[in-house]
Amino acid sequence: MGPCTQPGARGWTPSGGASDLRAVDFRRWAPVLEEKLERYRPRIVCFHGLVAYRNFLKYGQGVTTRPELGQQHRAIGVSKVFLAPNPSPANAAFSLDDLAAWYTRLRAFREETARDD
Repeated sequence: MGPCTQPGARGWTPSGGASDLRAVDFRRWAPVLEEKLERYRPRIVCFHGLVAYRNFLKYGQGVTTRPELGQQHRAIGVSKVFLAPNPSPANAAFSLDDLAAWYTRLRAFREETARDD
């Protein structure tokens, strides 16, 4: 689940962005995502965009917080969480260099967590 997809009658369909998703979408699908993450247990979960992660927390876990980009203190099951800026062209607040720097941080986070195993 993320701002680029939304549930529809035939499964997930593209959306224009997180603003196209409604609270009912997050209420329905955030617990499904959480269950899958807990079942498959990836080492890292990366959310793209504050809106997606904030709504996942709000509607999936009942947590209202204002997360910041980067490593999150809250895990999903055993999975560590990283929050990167939304790379959508509609998110003009981040330049290509900014985005590349965040993905470099994500790579370093991945390498760090691999050493923890």
